[in-house]
Amino acid sequence: MLAVGTSGQVLQTNGAGAPTWVTVVSGLSAATQAEMEAASSNTVSATPANTKYHPGVAKLWLKVGALFNANTIMASYNVTSTTEGTGTLTVTIATDFSSGEYVVVATPQYSQPNNAYDKITLGVSRGNMAAGSFALCSVNYTNVLTDPDYYLCAAFGDQ
Repeated sequence: MLAVGTSGQVLQTNGAGAPTWVTVVSGLSAATQAEMEAASSNTVSATPANTKYHPGVAKLWLKVGALFNANTIMASYNVTSTTEGTGTLTVTIATDFSSGEYVVVATPQYSQPNNAYDKITLGVSRGNMAAGSFALCSVNYTNVLTDPDYYLCAAFGDQ
């Protein structure tokens, strides 16, 4: 009679004789931060703890009120705080980027179509972009600072 195996074991046979219990060797090892940042290996695995280091993953994302729910963070990841003024939003990052050289993608959100809102331009203020913070500016079609209902943004780069 075959003995009971232990956790992590499987039955193995060479095709002749009785099967035996063997310990299963784990598959891929977890990628290091350097391997995730290089984004070139297919012999290591991404884990929940190291995925944030991949260059294609957003390092922060944010939905914050402006016209409605002023300066109220509705949803976020890796954001410490925001400061909202008419047509401006400064975002403070929890885990800083390695430099001020990263990409911010942003868009305004509106509750209803409105001619004035349809022509809002939202941009990143280059002079106010640092490793730990950035600023967005929102202007209407007459180039006057104007609040959208909400600011939505995400940022990508090296931390």
